[in-house]
Amino acid sequence: MDEFIINVYEKLVSVSKNKGLIYYFELNKCLPLKNSSNFLNPFQTLFNTLNKLNEELKKQDLPLLTSLVVNKNSGRPGKGFFYYSKTLGIFNGNVDSDFEKDLFWKSEKEKVYKHEWNNIFLTKEK
Repeated sequence: MDEFIINVYEKLVSVSKNKGLIYYFELNKCLPLKNSSNFLNPFQTLFNTLNKLNEELKKQDLPLLTSLVVNKNSGRPGKGFFYYSKTLGIFNGNVDSDFEKDLFWKSEKEKVYKHEWNNIFLTKEK
């Protein structure tokens, strides 16, 4: 499994155990520096990693740990979280409705906080 996914997974499990949230910029620091020429969006590697993690979590019928990653200004996940959750068939609401997004986000956070996380996820192959 991709080392970026493992780093993010481990950090989010730790955040979950404390029933916390983490800002995108803080989580981005957990990723090893990658040779990238994408100076316009230094978070692109993180966003790609979060999407891949969501795919793995869905495959294993686990709650979305990525619901704990929020924007510093809004205190909520970014648009990409909801769009990608919809693409995966996890979020069935309207991506333009703040009310529906908030309901989904709060529900997903509670599932994450209640789940007994362990390292079984890390050892499973795709």
